[in-house]
Amino acid sequence: MIICMAIACKPTPDIIPLPEMKFVMWDILNADALYTQLALKDSLARQKKLNVQLYQKVFDIHHISRQQFFTSYRYYEANPDKMKILMDSVNAYGTRERSIADSLQELAIKKKAAAAAAAAKPVVDTTKKLSIDSLRKQHIITPIPPPVKTIPIDSLRKVKVNLPQRGMIRNIPGMTTIKH
Repeated sequence: MIICMAIACKPTPDIIPLPEMKFVMWDILNADALYTQLALKDSLARQKKLNVQLYQKVFDIHHISRQQFFTSYRYYEANPDKMKILMDSVNAYGTRERSIADSLQELAIKKKAAAAAAAAKPVVDTTKKLSIDSLRKQHIITPIPPPVKTIPIDSLRKVKVNLPQRGMIRNIPGMTTIKH
């Protein structure tokens, strides 16, 4: 009698092994979730038998038949200890997948924010009176100390005169630039 029970509990070749069944179950659960969302939006989804089509796609992806899946599912259902292991591994796999997806989503958000910050250029309000100080406050021009040039007035003494450096003020519509 014990031998018969041991033989009955062994999976047959039709039964999908636990590691493979984990991925199939994960995809079936995702197909169910997708069908539920689509059925809420599209009242004809039930008439189109969209859930059957989604299941068939999962079976095709995993190279199994509908019969093989349901035979395996009934086997795991008849063996609660193995079903618990299966569902625990599906849950752990799902947690890892969501964690990876969340990390990738956070990374994408950070990249978009960095790109938006890099692309943001200061905007000049042309309705206001522009001055060098206001442009410096808006970071449109940077304060660069002008170089000190010596211009001889006579041979006995030299006078230092501050001349503006070329390119100190950017070309801004409505403003004139200093030319040398």
